[in-house]
Amino acid sequence: MRDNPLNVVIVGGSLAGLMHGVMIKRLGHNELLRKIDHCDGEYALLSPGIQYVDTDLNVTGYRKVTQMLTSWNVLYYRLRANFDGFQSDYCTKSREELEEQGEAVYNIGKRVTDVTYTDCLVTVKFDDLINGGRGHLQPDLRPYAGYLKWRGTVAEKDVTEETKALFNEKVTLNVMDHSYIVLYTIPGESGSFKPGERLLNFVWYCNCPEDSSEFKNAMTDIDGHFHRSTLPPGKMREDVWAR
Repeated sequence: MRDNPLNVVIVGGSLAGLMHGVMIKRLGHNELLRKIDHCDGEYALLSPGIQYVDTDLNVTGYRKVTQMLTSWNVLYYRLRANFDGFQSDYCTKSREELEEQGEAVYNIGKRVTDVTYTDCLVTVKFDDLINGGRGHLQPDLRPYAGYLKWRGTVAEKDVTEETKALFNEKVTLNVMDHSYIVLYTIPGESGSFKPGERLLNFVWYCNCPEDSSEFKNAMTDIDGHFHRSTLPPGKMREDVWAR
């Protein structure tokens, strides 16, 4: 541990906040690449390239570029293990291994309601969908990226061999007018990399003006509540899904 360590508060404990939290706990940027991860095992699949398909799934192009494919869960629990020693099926790590890296506390279930400067020397802000801290620092800033994102996963074991062969460990893109779909393989439950236990992850991006009826309909859940950022799982209305 450094002499006279800084007190650092990170508001927002998702991936970006955790990545910087782990970095701050380490000895500095020179040590980051060698000491950032103390978990054993794989955390990503290697994709050899990107393939482009049409609406009939005919391959129309291919670009050779190596990419690492993983899931939010794998990264989150791996970072938590390195940050505060949190143990899970994704990664186990004892707190004793972290004792010389500074103290780390991960507060769950907290929401920012006000910002008051105390004795912390550094405050780092990473807004996520629920913590709301940005609104207190920049109340007029409510950026909208200009598109809706529809995401889902399908278990490898539930698709045909032909489908698995087409998408196996390759990033697949279908580009359309004002939208595109990207599909790729990610680790399955508890970070499993075994074929058949992995997941096919698909994300459909489509342009949608924020003030349109399409946006309002898509973001209004089965209880009639309008969401600005995301719908909780199981809350999408059947009529929206049917369209």
